Amino acid sequence: MALSTESTTFTKDVLGRYTCSTWDEATADPTGIDVVVLGGGMYGGYCAAKVYQESRLRFGDARKALRVLVLEAGPFVLNQHTADVPDLGFFDPGGSAVNVQSGANTGIRNEVWGVGWRSNEPFVGQAYCVGGKGIFWGGWCPELQPNDLAEWPADVRRYLTNVDAQNPIGHRPIDHIDQVTQLLLKRGDPLSGYGTVEYEIGVEPSDRFLFDPVQLSTSNTQKVGLNEALRVFLDRNKGTIDARITNVLPAPVAVQTQSFVSGLFALDKYSSVPALIGAARDDHNDGRANDLRMTIVPNCHVSSLGFRPDAQATERGTRVINRIDVFWGGAQRSLFLPSHCQVVLAMSCIESTRLALESMSLVASGLRRPGNELMGRNYMVHLRFDISFDVDRAAFGTWVKTQWPGKELASELQQAAVHVQCEGASGRFQFQFYAATNRNGPDENLYRLVPDLEIQQQIADNFQSDKIRIVLRASGQVHGGRAASIGDPNFDYVDLAGDADFDQQFGHRRAWVQFNRGDHFNDPIWQEMHDTGHAIARAMSTGGPPPEYRGDFTVDAVKRQQGVGTTFHDAGCLWMGEDPDSSVTDVRGHFHHVTNAYCCDQALFTTIGSANPVLTGLSLARRVATDLVDRHSGFLTKAPTLPGISLLPSAGWMQSPFPGMLILNSANNGLLETNPFAGIGMYYLSRDMGDFDLSVEWKSFRTFNGQDLFANSGIMLRTPDPLGVNFSDPFQFKSFYDSVTEVQIDETGKQFFDNTGRSVFGNSTFKTGAIYGVAPSTQWAANVASPDGPDLGKRYWNTFEVTARGTHIKVTLNGRVVCEANVPAVKRLRGFLGLQFHTGRVQFRNLRLNQVN
Repeated sequence: MALSTESTTFTKDVLGRYTCSTWDEATADPTGIDVVVLGGGMYGGYCAAKVYQESRLRFGDARKALRVLVLEAGPFVLNQHTADVPDLGFFDPGGSAVNVQSGANTGIRNEVWGVGWRSNEPFVGQAYCVGGKGIFWGGWCPELQPNDLAEWPADVRRYLTNVDAQNPIGHRPIDHIDQVTQLLLKRGDPLSGYGTVEYEIGVEPSDRFLFDPVQLSTSNTQKVGLNEALRVFLDRNKGTIDARITNVLPAPVAVQTQSFVSGLFALDKYSSVPALIGAARDDHNDGRANDLRMTIVPNCHVSSLGFRPDAQATERGTRVINRIDVFWGGAQRSLFLPSHCQVVLAMSCIESTRLALESMSLVASGLRRPGNELMGRNYMVHLRFDISFDVDRAAFGTWVKTQWPGKELASELQQAAVHVQCEGASGRFQFQFYAATNRNGPDENLYRLVPDLEIQQQIADNFQSDKIRIVLRASGQVHGGRAASIGDPNFDYVDLAGDADFDQQFGHRRAWVQFNRGDHFNDPIWQEMHDTGHAIARAMSTGGPPPEYRGDFTVDAVKRQQGVGTTFHDAGCLWMGEDPDSSVTDVRGHFHHVTNAYCCDQALFTTIGSANPVLTGLSLARRVATDLVDRHSGFLTKAPTLPGISLLPSAGWMQSPFPGMLILNSANNGLLETNPFAGIGMYYLSRDMGDFDLSVEWKSFRTFNGQDLFANSGIMLRTPDPLGVNFSDPFQFKSFYDSVTEVQIDETGKQFFDNTGRSVFGNSTFKTGAIYGVAPSTQWAANVASPDGPDLGKRYWNTFEVTARGTHIKVTLNGRVVCEANVPAVKRLRGFLGLQFHTGRVQFRNLRLNQVN
């Protein structure tokens, strides 16, 4: 029976009951779960809601949407950003970082804030609640600069910044004028990943939240507000203020004050919680108590992940997650997952890294030597401080009037903000530039919801100071050590803490966060940020009295102002890359070595740059969500213009060493299915070929002979005639396969060792799309395995395109180049084409082939 809405002394829990589910409600039918998101914070909540909504729209029926389960360690506390609730007083702990060294017990502060790890530096921690830190922060959302992205995978850079008119990430939802260029931006224009998310969260249009009050002039002189005047002043003078200043831009603030559609409410300050609530209510609002497609389980702490067992590697399994161990309702519980289910880590950089190291480290998987773990390297934060000062309002007004012909500073100056990007010899840094003309400065009224008109007027009347009060909020990058082993004293890292820090409540090891440079006190970027900040302050006096500082902002003082554990910007330990040997996740956030695991939080970052991470993180989470929906639907790409080839025996196809391929349908050049009851073999075209182009569509299935089984098959290139090979003779069998180039189909990435009879799973050189044993598949690009049943249509089909030119082989899977390499001299350059049958069920159809010679 469903749990009824509960009451406390003060409230009836309508929001929690109508949004969230109990463990038993959400897991009543685990075999139907498609996606589990671990963490309901800014990124996990956004990703989960996007998966549900996108799949519902794509499949045309809410009941056919992917089943998404969100597991959040904390409670449901607010349905929106704290700034959207008037003066609630529900704040983060601010700068009150706590000691988290061995044996420390930080407890819960400010209702939900805790620190689940250990460190050699104090931390503020994270918010354990639905929405996470995103209901407290996430306001300032700039793009990473081109130099920040230079070390990122090219595919990710293109996604974030390039506009592909043929395949856009999104479309502009409204006509408006660009605040900087003054050009008209048209509704319907294609957008990049960054551009799409900027409109979704309220960064664009950029003039709707921070604006200059309208003042009409009775003369020919145009009134200019503080917001515009500051931007123009800094932009015109940046070269003379400090050569390190590269760009002066409008404030990229994630606040939406007007909807793009008439009659709909705006989002206000962005948090992913409304998106989560919207997805849950879109699914639940017909009153269903079962077959829920979108469920959120709060107060559910994930302790570890388990893997499918395997007789050849009992200690490692198949690197396919099939179990999630949690602590819920005062007890340990386990959720057993179906083979097609994808798991998304979204617990924050540190906690996602902890879970990955605890459950699926590369060393424990047998893929790297002890002491050579990748996960946990490349840990990065921001170095931060504020400079607060006042400049003379009249002097700045004189600059506007004398240096900007036809303009004068308006008499009504309120809140203003500008984004200043900088690049120094030691790295990139930025200033969030805030200004106001009230008594207590810009922080007094920034991001406040005030529903009382008289109080609003009182606030407006207080902007009368003869000073412009300015805060420069600086953040500078820390360089990560992707190539540096854990323990390198020149770089920070995350590892598992020792046995003394075993979490007794939840039954797992804690993370250990090591700042190998301590608090980074000696990093040279401090001096550069300090010097540029003071150069801006001096320039702002514009010939008037020098700036009046509101505190000690010498370089030693700013270094001590905010500790490295207070930034909330930790990133990088599970970074993205194109090479499985030098990165943890691929260009879509999928772990290189785990069949069904993604990450969608800041742990994905390759570099951190100087920009606040939320816009980039949400853009990556959106890409993860789209990839999840794609992998559960179908990638069928436009067929290449190659001649069609029949797959039927009448076209010259043969089988060896036994009939392991079934002909399911003879229409349209044939539909085949592997039926390998007797072992390994090949269905082959007895035609001698050298160079060629081919494409073929294929689909793998979740079951074989009534068992849940992952398929193993492949496309065999340039094989010798199998009829002359005794497959029962190990020497002949090995000699045959060593000479063949195989394009692999195996989502487990199984590498079998003849000498030991043991296997390692998750090796990219042996997973789908790889040139088997020669070159790795750089990303996961295949659909998940198909269920049995009718009405699947085009879902779950994949398309391989293979180009062979001499020793050079290029493999494209579902439109993505996943492998390109030269095969070694042992591989034949001429021979037959084969479709392998080995393990499980795989179907083939629509073979197209063009022989070049």
